[in-house]
Formats: sequence, C-alpha cells, structure tokens
Amino acid sequence: KSFFYIHSGIECQRRHYREHRKHCVSADPAPGSADLSLSSFSIIEPRCTRCHCKAPYANVWERYRPCCDARLCSECDTRGAEMLEKNVLELDHTNEKELKEKNPNTPCPFCGEIVADELAKIEDRVKLNPTSDVQALYVLGYTRIYGCKNSCRRPIEGCSLLEKATRFGNYEALYELGVATRDGNSGKADAAKAARIFRVAAAQGGNAKALYELGLAYLQGHGVDKDTTEAARLLDLGARENYDPCKKALANLFIDGNDLAQDRVKAAQLLGLHQTAEILKKGIEPPPFLFKQEAAVNVNDDSSTVPPSCEYTEAEMDEFFAEEDAD
Repeated sequence: KSFFYIHSGIECQRRHYREHRKHCVSADPAPGSADLSLSSFSIIEPRCTRCHCKAPYANVWERYRPCCDARLCSECDTRGAEMLEKNVLELDHTNEKELKEKNPNTPCPFCGEIVADELAKIEDRVKLNPTSDVQALYVLGYTRIYGCKNSCRRPIEGCSLLEKATRFGNYEALYELGVATRDGNSGKADAAKAARIFRVAAAQGGNAKALYELGLAYLQGHGVDKDTTEAARLLDLGARENYDPCKKALANLFIDGNDLAQDRVKAAQLLGLHQTAEILKKGIEPPPFLFKQEAAVNVNDDSSTVPPSCEYTEAEMDEFFAEEDAD
C-alpha cells in the first residue's frame, strides 16, 4: 500500500472489512480534489496524556515515554516524576541518594516503569510488531533519520519505518516523511512529492507544521508553481488557528509589501503588538523598534496568543512618547 492510503488498524479492518472498503479513499492529491483543497483548516495538536492540555514538542523524544507511549506536558512531566519518586522513597524507607545509586534511571511519571535504555525499548517493540506498532515505528523512524539518542543515522531505513507508520493514519509520521522527502533523506530530494505529502498531512491530519511548509512551498515555488496569493491564504488558515510560525510568516508578507499590499496594522496584530497596531491606526509613525519584540504564546492555553505586559521597554516608551509630547 502507498503511504497515501490512510486507514485504521489491521484488526479493525478485518472485523469491518466491507465498511472499510467503502470508505477507504486514496489521499494522493489530484487537481481540484475537494478533500485536499484546504478551503478550511482545523488544527490538531499533540496533547498531554495526563491532563490533555496542548503539549507541542520539538523533538520526538521530548517528554515521550516508550514504556506506555505517554507524552506529557512540562508540568505533568515534572510533577509526576516528583510525586512518583516521593512515593517510592516513602515505601522503600531509603534516602534519595541511595535510591539514585541503586537505579539512576527515573521511573515513568505516567506508568511508573523504569526503562534502562529507551532506544532499545523502541527497537524491541518494532521487532515484536514490525508492521502494526504505529507509535514505535514513528519514533524509531525519526530516530534513524536524525540519529537521536547517540545512534547512527540511517535515513533510508528511517523513511521506510515512517512510511509504515503512515499506513495507519499517523500524520506526524507523514509530516516527517514530507520533510525527509524534501531534504533528500529518502534518496533524491523531491520537492513536488513533499508538497503533496504536506497537503495530505494538513488537510486530513490537521497538522499545522505541514500547512506552514506547504505555504512556504507556494511562497518560494518549491515543488509547486509560485503563488503568493495561495501562500498567504494557507498561512492565514494557520494564523486563524493561532499557529505562531504561520502568523510570523504572514506578518512578514504584510510588512514587506513586496508580494502583498503592505498592511502594517495587520502585521502588528498578527504579532500580538496591540499597542503598535493602535499607534499605526492613528496615523502616527511607529517607533524604530517596531516588530522587534513579539508577544509570548502560552502553549498550554486553548484561548489565544497572550499579549505581553508591555511591548516595549520602559526606556524605549519614555523616549518615544516624550518626543510625541514635545510635538
């Protein structure tokens, strides 16, 4: 099966073969495909296994536990480890130093299992279920491509593992496969194929990173015909979902005014610079440090971008508004 065929697990398919056969659709994007047009977008972000808040990660091993597939947010990861260690200390009636000397590896904050070698654990899981352990295939594939955990890079093997994971609807693996295809880790670099993969991951998997990469592809003309209007539309879809990279890229288009009509008010609003936006609306020339400091984003909050307490430093504000008063 091609990785463009997104379907559920093998056991589920065996039990409901007829239903799956009716609804299994090729995701290889055809021109004008309604499913992949990205007329709308709803972001699906990784969430903490314990508290279900947003838990984005930069590296596949970040706060990931191979013993139970738990991925925790920073707070749950810290608190869980502290509570678990405290309970172990109380039960064992030993002090902290003795416990760590006996077992330097910390127990999983979610299930309590102690894993001596996390990479070996994932490799064993893939050996045991070489085609159906989706999360293990994804993690090991990523590890092989980038050489995580001090392992040797094996990009071809890694891409093969990611492709297996995508057959079961793992869109994080599909996104990483798109990156590997674009960068040539799976062999010869293929920007056109990577763009098609990003479109599938964004349209069917709600993957914001894939949407961002697709927007950049249209902006730069990599693998697709250069289309600034389409790039702005795609980036706007991500910006509406408060995805920070999309907001920054779209703001830059409005600041430059080369490809889109210049609109510094929209740019300031996208970057969370609300004071700057109000200054611009009044027709006042903004200070020279415009767009230097951006709003902080609370990744654990479902609401939206959190505005900064003060966009400018106290000295910068005094200097700027002192000149305004003098006029």
